[in-house]
Amino acid sequence: MAKGAQDWIARTDILLQTLSELIIRNKYGAYQLSSSNYLFLSIQEKTLVDISGKGIIYGGVIRCAGVSGSKSDRVKLEIDGVDTVYSDFENYKDWNIVIPGARPLFITRYDLVIDYFAVSISPGITFETSVKLIYDCKTAGPYVYWDFHYATI
Repeated sequence: MAKGAQDWIARTDILLQTLSELIIRNKYGAYQLSSSNYLFLSIQEKTLVDISGKGIIYGGVIRCAGVSGSKSDRVKLEIDGVDTVYSDFENYKDWNIVIPGARPLFITRYDLVIDYFAVSISPGITFETSVKLIYDCKTAGPYVYWDFHYATI
């Protein structure tokens, strides 16, 4: 004979159930936006976003209005001190990484005619200690824009 509350009589009472694990979602703070642009006059690596604390990434985009050779520029997303992605625009196109959620970053624009490239950030990525967005410029001259949407606890 079955034991416990009858589901069809009353609402489910979580105290009457046996759960192996109960996950409670963190309450994140207010929505925040880090958005700016930068003209790379030399070959260099630049941290675009540097956030400390716990939080969640809602999404974002990094756009490069480049010069010939900008397809080799790299975007790095570092979460809790770990490089999750570090690849150039050309590899994203060649690997056909175009679906949000398949990888932390995915390509949204690849245009060799006008040297315009963009990658977006998959939503829902959480971080416990820090998150950094880094742009590694391999050719002097590109103008880089970024929008980074997030919330911290």
